[in-house]
Amino acid sequence: MSPIKHLIFAGAGHAHLFALSRISEYVKSNIRVTVISPGTFWYSGMGPGMLSGTYADAEDRVDVERLVTYQGGKFLEDRVSEIVPHENYVLTESGKKLEYHALSLNLGSAVDDKLVEPGTQNVYPVKPISNFLRVRERILQKADSPEPLKLVVIGGGASGCEAAAAAYRLSQEVARPTLLTLVHSSHQVLDEHPRRARKIMQEWLDEQEIKLKLGSSITRIENQKAFLEDGTHVSFDIAILATGVRPPHLLKVSPLRTAIDGSLVVNNFLQSVTYPNVFGAGDCVSLENQELDRVGVHALKEGPVLHHNLLAYFNGLAMKRYEPQKRYLLILNLSDETGLAIWDRLAIRHPLAFKLKNYLDLQFTTRYQKTVVEKG
Repeated sequence: MSPIKHLIFAGAGHAHLFALSRISEYVKSNIRVTVISPGTFWYSGMGPGMLSGTYADAEDRVDVERLVTYQGGKFLEDRVSEIVPHENYVLTESGKKLEYHALSLNLGSAVDDKLVEPGTQNVYPVKPISNFLRVRERILQKADSPEPLKLVVIGGGASGCEAAAAAYRLSQEVARPTLLTLVHSSHQVLDEHPRRARKIMQEWLDEQEIKLKLGSSITRIENQKAFLEDGTHVSFDIAILATGVRPPHLLKVSPLRTAIDGSLVVNNFLQSVTYPNVFGAGDCVSLENQELDRVGVHALKEGPVLHHNLLAYFNGLAMKRYEPQKRYLLILNLSDETGLAIWDRLAIRHPLAFKLKNYLDLQFTTRYQKTVVEKG
């Protein structure tokens, strides 16, 4: 029998979930597996639905610790604080030093909150996904107040529009007078999407009487006010921050080669271009010589390739190339039982779009929730 090797999964996001549900395959190959993650997996596609009340929190999460341990893996509720690839070890926030033969990174991404002044309360970034539950709780806590609830969503991309739709739906259900403002630096919402999608989204926001503050960037957020570069400000009781995501700073300060945005540069085998025993997938990586949108579809498609290549690396077998699809379907949940479906230059708002999204999202989470039960 060959000597036992050690594989560390840092992070338990979308791209790792496929491999984590198959840890038994690593164990059978005489590979010891350690998973380092701060806790439960939350599926980002259903986050706004938790805010609106479409989904219960139990529908949106997977018990990663149970999934890992019942297959013979080790789970550490922790975070990687430093990567030392030339000596093959990582350090964790709790002070542990863990050596590895191979390391796989799926560290996710974070919303840039540098404009939020220290001490400012009731500002919730859209990541971590569990923040959607916190926003829901805050809105419900204020349901009996006689004063209108002032909500602001900062960011008019896909996540910002979904968050605004969900917050609007919840405020309508609790019958609370609400002043909802969406602030976006561009002059159009969904500015990175086709014109048809922008038009549909704009019209929908207008129909709901959601106030739009477009074409002016936020300069700082403090004292329950979001200040804009045009000299105005928006007061709020609750703010949702959806201004785009960035890779964790951990990668940028590591010896690993990173892109301009601080993401890990990997080849089509999802290996670091500087350390071949370091792999990565999801929002924290960039493909060498190819730009990828920060969308969940890539992480989900990378998952099976990553799993295959990790086993192939240890067993001396041929690896598979990840070839990202050029076009993909994106569906935004408008929290009114309709969805905005976007495919290439095409876009349509329709109840069937939401039904398809709902089916796909529940199919994804249920698959891994069932795996937890089966493995346990």
